[in-house]
Amino acid sequence: MRGKSEEMCDLAQALVEIESPTGEPRGIDRALDRVAHELVAMDYRVRVVGGGETNHLLAAPADRDKGQPIQL
Repeated sequence: MRGKSEEMCDLAQALVEIESPTGEPRGIDRALDRVAHELVAMDYRVRVVGGGETNHLLAAPADRDKGQPIQL
């Protein structure tokens, strides 16, 4: 994480600036889209999963061996 603090702060600021109040699916989806974009750039497979009132993001490293546990 060293050397990435500026990038991390920029992402945190971008996420804060996205209007995504609790219970407003469109705003939450905009935040999910931004996080998904960042994860794809880091070579993760991402998938949006429906979940009640709002969606959820499922991500795993693209080169992960099947059957190996990992959570993000």
